[in-house]
Amino acid sequence: MITEEDYKNWWASPVGMEVAAMLKERQNRIAHGLGNGAARGDVSTYDETVGRYKEIQDLKEMTFKELMGDV
Repeated sequence: MITEEDYKNWWASPVGMEVAAMLKERQNRIAHGLGNGAARGDVSTYDETVGRYKEIQDLKEMTFKELMGDV
């Protein structure tokens, strides 16, 4: 079982920082695509794309308690 300290250290590690950067880049690509009209006129695609953006945000902001299912 991992501890809260393990969780914090992982995000601060080179791998964790790289994952965070990749997630941020993915969000930026999604946001730019939406801003450039990638889902224009297609509510279903828009909703799915916004959902992906929000899911990445949730992953980035997940607390240790959320990770462990304590919330």
